[in-house]
Amino acid sequence: CSFSIVWEIDDDGHIYREWAGRSIINSCAKLAYPMVQQMIEGCFEPDSWQIQLFNGVTWDQIIFDCLALHGVASRLRSARFESGALRLNNTRLSFALDTGGNPVSTSPYIQSEANHLVEEFMLLANMRVAGIISEAFPKHAMLRRHPPPNERKMAEFKVAADMLGVKVDTRTAGALQESLRKLTEACKDDASREAIMLLATKPMQLAQYFCTGEAPEPASWGHYALAVPRYTHFTSPIRRYPDVVVHRLLQAAIELGQQQQQPDNADLLSAPVATEAQLPTPAAAAADGNGQSAVASSTAVGALAALAPPAPPAPSAALTDSTQQQQQQEEEDEESAATAAQEAAAVAILAQHQIP
Repeated sequence: CSFSIVWEIDDDGHIYREWAGRSIINSCAKLAYPMVQQMIEGCFEPDSWQIQLFNGVTWDQIIFDCLALHGVASRLRSARFESGALRLNNTRLSFALDTGGNPVSTSPYIQSEANHLVEEFMLLANMRVAGIISEAFPKHAMLRRHPPPNERKMAEFKVAADMLGVKVDTRTAGALQESLRKLTEACKDDASREAIMLLATKPMQLAQYFCTGEAPEPASWGHYALAVPRYTHFTSPIRRYPDVVVHRLLQAAIELGQQQQQPDNADLLSAPVATEAQLPTPAAAAADGNGQSAVASSTAVGALAALAPPAPPAPSAALTDSTQQQQQQEEEDEESAATAAQEAAAVAILAQHQIP
């Protein structure tokens, strides 16, 4: 049994509805990055891969899905960098092994558009789950934050870049990304470009896991490189223990939502998969469960006003300040009691999942 997050999403990556919960994934094929890259480039030949398909799907359907995901991922990626995300593309090595598992040669590992496809949806899932668990458990969620760069080392990097004749803007992650992008386009010397990238990496601090209860100010939860307010690790429980903890938190958040009778959008699991863009416009994102817009016409508003009971009379001028203060205090007490009850319910569910 795994955890999945399912979205109703448009071509630009706008999410209209989502469902998160335990699932059993019935895969229709086992793909690899080179296969998907060939689909993107329009040169995929199924017969050359000898891959078995399951659940009655065809290669045409798989190619359609991969290209649709690629289109959404490309727009998500563009939006991320327009919002100020930073990526330092340092060279990674790929090793060729002999039959005994010993390395015999190396080569640079080149990331393709297929890699970016998977990366964007992985990041999106991590960000959405971070929002779910931190809203459910503001004092108990495990997130991952990335502090801003070390200011002293960043100043040293800027001086070193100036000495190499390269002007960089280090004010924000987005400004640094734009400077490095221009550098990559203009620099003809691979060695110099690699040196600049390594120097830019040096001021970066390590990302860290933390409990939101230890950092009560949400402003300190952000991820500098991704330029997002909340982030966690959800997508790799087979190789990272923090993801297992996040899965437990997500299950607890789902149970808390069920107690509070929150809608779970479970109908998304049985909805037909679109073969073309058939989703509502962003203006209709606030539509109710029947797909009707939440914006009423002036005629409907007038009719509702005619049926509504008369408005209560305005407060009397004789209402004293002490009475107003008493009412305000009662409202604050009711709000505090409701918050305490929600916190108690959250703690009880966390205890059931052995999460401190």
